[in-house]
Amino acid sequence: MRKAAVRILPISMTLGLAGALALGCGGSQGSRTGTAGTPGTAGTTGSAGTTGSGGGAAPYTCTPASTLDCTGSGLITYALADGTITSFSMQEWSNTAGKFCNATGLRGAIYGYNDGHAAVDGGGVSSNSQNVDTTGNRVLSLNWDAEAAGWAGGGLSFDSCVNASAFTALQFTATVTAGSLANCQFQVGLATQDERPTTQMSPPGGTCDPNGSSSCYRYPTVMNLADPGASVMTYTLPFSSFMMSTPQSSVPPQNQLVGIQWQVNDAAPSTDGGAQMPCVVTVAIDDVKFVKM
Repeated sequence: MRKAAVRILPISMTLGLAGALALGCGGSQGSRTGTAGTPGTAGTTGSAGTTGSGGGAAPYTCTPASTLDCTGSGLITYALADGTITSFSMQEWSNTAGKFCNATGLRGAIYGYNDGHAAVDGGGVSSNSQNVDTTGNRVLSLNWDAEAAGWAGGGLSFDSCVNASAFTALQFTATVTAGSLANCQFQVGLATQDERPTTQMSPPGGTCDPNGSSSCYRYPTVMNLADPGASVMTYTLPFSSFMMSTPQSSVPPQNQLVGIQWQVNDAAPSTDGGAQMPCVVTVAIDDVKFVKM
């Protein structure tokens, strides 16, 4: 499969954005016994037993904080030696727990959301679902139907706050496995503690007051990502290219990360007065990590 790469250069701009969040196998030793020789002739020798497959590496273990603490002992600070968030490997992802846990000690879950709007002008209602596909390349499969003027999204929520300031960019791969991004605007956001509502649990620790003067979920975002199509495309996005909300936080987003989320917005009609077509697509996300450019 052809693999493409996208690198976005840093930009400096601010924009008020309304986000949405719904926020191995052990081996066995085989054996096989030869059959006895026929009368009057020497018995034939049985073939050697086959060797069982080796057991996979043990799953990682994580001890997350009870709350999203971005300044105290609950903070996970990433070192340059390993910027992996997850590749959904057997060591990291557990279907039973519905969680990933990596070598750094970060545990998290997958989630999804949509606009929640009623149907517009006879259109449908936006929907979403998500799962980790463990049958092939082990990817996060995000299934989206964003109807007229709507959106749908999903991502990774962290059970501990993360400081990734040793790195300068977020990297991941994306592939369209069904449908099309032709009627969509594709984006990625950095979920931060200061834009996560105080009312959101599992875990608690957000510091945005949903009853305050400004709305929550205004996560720093890179919009209008290139369409990967059916090929695997690698995106490398500097933290400085994520558009910040206004007013800007005094804490850089990479110092207070509580998740990563991807989203599609239903695009406007291509012609004035034209019908607004829904955005129906499945995107596979993999190899999510922090990198230094």
